[in-house]
Amino acid sequence: MRDIRQVCKALSDETRLRILCLLSQHELCVCELVDILRMTQSRISHQLQILKNALLVNDRREGKWIVYSLNRSDGHPYRQGMFHLLTAALEKDEIVLEDGRQLARCLKGGVRERCHAVVGSEE
Repeated sequence: MRDIRQVCKALSDETRLRILCLLSQHELCVCELVDILRMTQSRISHQLQILKNALLVNDRREGKWIVYSLNRSDGHPYRQGMFHLLTAALEKDEIVLEDGRQLARCLKGGVRERCHAVVGSEE
């Protein structure tokens, strides 16, 4: 019961849903999510922590950065089922469609590489 409640809570926020929809298309670092969603790094990081605690996303280190991806193999089908229902319902949502356009722009524009270059030059 606690796990289901935690997943429902994680899926009850628009920003977290937007992040999940983006991660269902491509793994992303925080700087890319900040660029796409036009939100602060602290807000994105907070939302990612909630999603991670609900076992909806995975993270991995890439140098100094953490890259996030959708957790597709957690062993609890209700998590994936709930997420798939929501993404199907949101696939034509204008905000989600715009996020997809921003994702394409971000990936084409090399936001991660620019972010890494800037941070690397500050050391």
